[in-house]
Amino acid sequence: MGAGFFSVKAGTTASQAQQAAQTVLARKPAAVIVGGVPLSFFGSTLNSLANAGIKVVSGATATDTKPFGVSFNYRGADAFAQACRLMTDWVIVNKGAKANAVFYSIPA
Repeated sequence: MGAGFFSVKAGTTASQAQQAAQTVLARKPAAVIVGGVPLSFFGSTLNSLANAGIKVVSGATATDTKPFGVSFNYRGADAFAQACRLMTDWVIVNKGAKANAVFYSIPA
C-alpha cells in the first residue's frame, strides 16, 4: 500500500486559490493540505472539497477553520496562544517584570 502526492499552486490571489481548489476537486484525492494561503481566499471551494468527502487539513491557521470545511487544523489558535504565553513567560523570567519587549507577527 502506498500513497501518491501531487502539488497544486494556490497562487497569491483569491481567484487563483479558488481555481486551484477546483483543480484538486477534479482529481478527487483522499485529502488536501492547505498552508500559507488565507482560507478566505478559497471562498466556498474548500467546502466543496469537504462535501465531496475529501479531508481538508490546514496548517498553522489562527482563524476559525470550521466555516471552510477544514477537518483538522495543525497548530491552530490554541497553539499560537500557548506560544505567546511561553514567550511572555521567558521575557519575564529572563529580563524581569520591567522588560522592554516587542512582538511582531503577520496579521493572521
